[in-house]
Amino acid sequence: MDRKEIEKIEKYQDLVRELKTLWEKKIVVIPIVIGALGTTSKALPKRLKDIGIKTNIGKMQKIVILYTARVLRKILRFDQSC
Repeated sequence: MDRKEIEKIEKYQDLVRELKTLWEKKIVVIPIVIGALGTTSKALPKRLKDIGIKTNIGKMQKIVILYTARVLRKILRFDQSC
C-alpha cells in the first residue's frame, strides 16, 4: 500500500506544480488507495477526514471487493467459453 501511495503522489507532481503556479496556493496530493481485496493503509481514515469525506471505510472496502468479484466472474466465464 505504501508503494502505491508513493506512486500516486509522484504521478501528480507535475499537476501540483502547475496548479501552484496558476493559483498561487498550497496544493497537496492526498492519496487514497484501496486494493482489489479491500486492503487500505492505516493512514486512510485520517486522510479522508483531512479532505472532509465522512464515509464508512468498510463500505468502501465492500464496494471494491464486490467489483473485484464481478471482474473475476467475467474472466472465469470467458475462460470457460474458450
